[in-house]
Amino acid sequence: VAPKYCERHDFFTSLRATLEAHPQILNLRAIEGAVVPIMTFDMDGVNIDMLFASLPLHGVPESTDIDDDNVLRAVDEATEKSLNGPRVTNLIYKLVSHNYD
Repeated sequence: VAPKYCERHDFFTSLRATLEAHPQILNLRAIEGAVVPIMTFDMDGVNIDMLFASLPLHGVPESTDIDDDNVLRAVDEATEKSLNGPRVTNLIYKLVSHNYD
């Protein structure tokens, strides 16, 4: 999640170049044209799917709650779709009973 001055183009150029140069990053694939733009890679044996969401804010406070519907106001379609996966996961987690006795 990034402030408005960080653009998707930056994510797929600057950040991608930084990740490609990192010695622990393997199998980096950037899929900019996907319905949900994504970079996927392995780091230390863990597969990571990294999405990009730009909020219409000058900065993104640590207290930003992506589950709050207000976070979707004035965002583009790609940002909305990028936030949808984590929002649904969080909702399912809240709805499922966590009794592990």
